[in-house]
Formats: sequence, structure tokens, C-alpha cells
Amino acid sequence: MKKFLLLILIIVYISCFAVFSRVQAALGKWEKPQYIKTYIQPNHPRTVMMKHAFARWSKVTNDKIIFRYVDSTQTSQLDVFFVNKIDKDFSESDKSIGLTQNKTDIKSGNIYHSTIWIADNSQGNRVLSNDEVFTTMLHEIGHALGLNHSNTKDSIMYPQADVRLEISKEDLNNLRTIYGWKN
Repeated sequence: MKKFLLLILIIVYISCFAVFSRVQAALGKWEKPQYIKTYIQPNHPRTVMMKHAFARWSKVTNDKIIFRYVDSTQTSQLDVFFVNKIDKDFSESDKSIGLTQNKTDIKSGNIYHSTIWIADNSQGNRVLSNDEVFTTMLHEIGHALGLNHSNTKDSIMYPQADVRLEISKEDLNNLRTIYGWKN
């Protein structure tokens, strides 16, 4: 009986550690993900593409995450700007073509503001294809939602862009863990 109880305690401890570790790896979460006020830089050739990337995240989460578009950064919670290229001083990599910065309340762990920058060109000044940019948009939105990088190569959160990547089941499972959603 003692061995059985000890085994149960070990299993519970490992399970709690695994869940806690996954949540700790998150970049925060939105308190109300069904109503994220989103500003996208207007009049850019890729503005519509960015809206499609946001719509993809809403669709795959069955509208558990919805982006509401606003016309001003004064009222937004999530801002998107298009830049020529990502400044090397602000990036972890010299190959970055997208960058996300989340502002998180330390006490609650809630994201209260996020900014995404999407590059038109690589840091070597190569014009990026629409597929490269769309994949980058999906990836950066993942960060804005609280997802960290993944080690799984078919995850949209894998740190190296691949134009064939889509939002994976792993990405959705990680969001479920962060937000406490049921399947």
C-alpha cells in the first residue's frame, strides 16, 4: 500500500511539474482572448494578408481567440507594423524577418499589450515572398498569443521559417494548456 501511494505521489508530482513547465514556457496570456483590440498599419500591401493570418488563428481555435480591428494605437492592445527589415539590435537572430514584443503584468501573467513587426526584406535585403511573410505572420501571432518557440519542426512556432508550415496540433494543445481550454 505504501509503495502504491508513493507511486501515485510521484506520478502526480511529475504531472504537475510537466504542466507547470509548459505554462512557465509561455510568454503570458490574454485575459479576454475573444476580444483582442488589434491595430494593423493601414495602406500597406500586406495589410490584408495580416488580417488573413489573424483569421486563421481565430478559425483554428474555433473563435476562442478573436481579433477586433481598431483604427488607432491609442485604443489597441495588439499593434502590427510593417518594416523594411528587422533591426539586428532588437532580434535574437541575424535572420529574423518578424519580431514580437509582449508586455505582461508580472502579478497576473496576463499580456496587456503586444507589438508585432513584420519585415518586407531579409536582413540581407532580399525581398521576401508572400509565403515567407505569411508563415512569419502566423509565427509572430503565436508569440503575441503567448506561445514560445517549439522544438518540433512541423510547428508554426519552430524558430526557423519554412513556407510549408501551418498551425499544428501541438501549437493548439499548447494554447489549450496556457488558456485552460477543454478539447
